[in-house]
Amino acid sequence: MGGFEVSRDGVPIPHAAWKRRKARVLLGLLAVIEGHEITRAAAVSALWSDCDYVTGRDRLYVTLGALRKAIGQAADGPQYVEGVDGRLRLNPDCVTVDLDEFAKACDEALAVLGNDEALVARCVDIRDQYVGDVAEMSESTGSFVARGEEERRRFTNVMSVGAQACMRMGSYVQAEWFANAAYRVDPLREDVAELEIRALFAQGRGVEARAEYERYAKRLIEMTGMPPSIALRRMVSELSEGLPGKMADPEEAECVEGETEVQTGY
Repeated sequence: MGGFEVSRDGVPIPHAAWKRRKARVLLGLLAVIEGHEITRAAAVSALWSDCDYVTGRDRLYVTLGALRKAIGQAADGPQYVEGVDGRLRLNPDCVTVDLDEFAKACDEALAVLGNDEALVARCVDIRDQYVGDVAEMSESTGSFVARGEEERRRFTNVMSVGAQACMRMGSYVQAEWFANAAYRVDPLREDVAELEIRALFAQGRGVEARAEYERYAKRLIEMTGMPPSIALRRMVSELSEGLPGKMADPEEAECVEGETEVQTGY
């Protein structure tokens, strides 16, 4: 996560060891797919979609050899990448993938729902683990993009429940921290935006909370053409009572801008 890196016995394998670009892509593909296992036919299709299977099979043979050489796999040593019954897989006995560790940490956090202190402690660790999106490569982008979306969704869900736990505990600054972490990953998700806004209001930072809502509403309309829900607008309006100035209504502003453009057209 956050970039592609392979280490053996704790020592990163240098970029120069990868004599074939496709060898890195093949290893990355095995790392991101469910179960870290793929048929040779599927690997050929993913890496060389523009060639016939026979040609792709030969290319896979060469690429697999380059991959094993790059990671230091020898016939008499640990078999990091195995080939069995027409399939390739990462050997779980001697290969670990950070995506698996991250998913396990998220599952463990959700398993303690109802114990807010334990949940928050796990969420802190998960926030530190999430150093960036799943690394994407120029080839096989479908697999990398799909896994990236899955992990962003997983992270956002866990940060959301962590923020809710903090709100219940009265830890509003930490609630804002979790909500903001989720918000940066998924800036259109309303429940996350609501959590951050609520946390800001709870800290007495009403002006900032209202401004954050206005930024969110504007972004949402620009990206989807839809305004925030009535429930969110009502919540912000109620919590903004007593604040100086009037809360901007991005939806109303959008309509005014549209009318102005039409009038100018004449």
